[in-house]
Amino acid sequence: MTTRRFRRSNGKDRRVRTRWTPLLARVGHTPISSAFLEHAHELKLTPSEQLLLIQILSFKWDEAAPFPAVGTLATRMGVSERQVRKLLAAMEHGAGVIRRVERIGRSNSFDLQPLFEKLEALVRAKHPDLGRAVDAEEQQARELAAAVQAQRAAAEKATKDHELKMAELMARARVKTPQAPVAPQWLLGVRP
Repeated sequence: MTTRRFRRSNGKDRRVRTRWTPLLARVGHTPISSAFLEHAHELKLTPSEQLLLIQILSFKWDEAAPFPAVGTLATRMGVSERQVRKLLAAMEHGAGVIRRVERIGRSNSFDLQPLFEKLEALVRAKHPDLGRAVDAEEQQARELAAAVQAQRAAAEKATKDHELKMAELMARARVKTPQAPVAPQWLLGVRP
C-alpha cells in the first residue's frame, strides 16, 4: 500500500495526524473553509452560532445536507436543546445562513447553501480574480463531463446497434442462440 505524502514546497508534512496527533486524526476531523473562519463575523454570527455551524458541518460528509439531531448537537456543545433551537432559529431567520428542512419522523436536515452563497460572495468581493479562475475551472469541468457523457451515450448506442444487427443476422441465417450443453442424466449420477 502506498502512502500519499501531503507536503508543500517547504517539505513540511501537512497531514492531519501531523497537525494534531495520530490518535486524534484517527477519531476524525472536520474540514472548515478558511473563508468561514475569516468572514464569520461579517455574517453577524455569534461565537455560539459559529460553533453550532461547525458542529453541523461535522455531520456533512458529502454534498447532501447534514441531519444531526438537536439533542446530539446540544450534548456536543454542552447546552440545552432549547438553546440549540434558539441558535438555529437565529441562524435561519436572523443571519439567514441555514434552511431547516423537515423530515417527518426523523431529525431535520440543514441546508447550508445560503451559508456557502454568502461566503462565496464575500470571497469574490475580496478576491475577484480567484472567483473568475474558479468559475473558468468549473466551466471546463462541466464541459468535460458533458463530453464524457456524450461519448458514453454514443458507445452505448453503438453497442445496442451492433447487438440489433447481430440479432437480425442470426435471424436471417436461422441460427439459434447457442445454449450451454446439458450433461446426460447418467453423468450426473441420476439413475433412470
